Amino acid sequence: MPLIDGLALAADAAIDLQMHTTFSDGEWAPEELIEYLQREGFALAAITDHEGVAAAATLQRVAQAKGFPLLVAAELTAAWRGQPTDMLGFGFDPAHPALRAVAEDITRRQVREHAPGVGVRARAGPLNAR
Repeated sequence: MPLIDGLALAADAAIDLQMHTTFSDGEWAPEELIEYLQREGFALAAITDHEGVAAAATLQRVAQAKGFPLLVAAELTAAWRGQPTDMLGFGFDPAHPALRAVAEDITRRQVREHAPGVGVRARAGPLNAR
């Protein structure tokens, strides 16, 4: 059961709904970021790693082990009027096959389009760690 079921936050609660870890272009490992959030008194966070659908399940396990409420989230590459843009997704099922397929397709296209100079964002995530 996710830790956010029935979660009630105070109006002045500290939250952050867009953060990244080393699964994409962040500087902190998931454990370090969650420990920081706890130490600083955050009541809720969402880690929105790029194309992080697969990472979301891992992040949830880490947060649950540490007793921290973490909203399932990811930042996905999309197109709007023919231009690339980022879209934030919250509260999804990270195991849903259709969503995983979309994220894997985005990552494959990024690697193909930018190889060999592909950045951390496309290489570091768990989708490419197989």
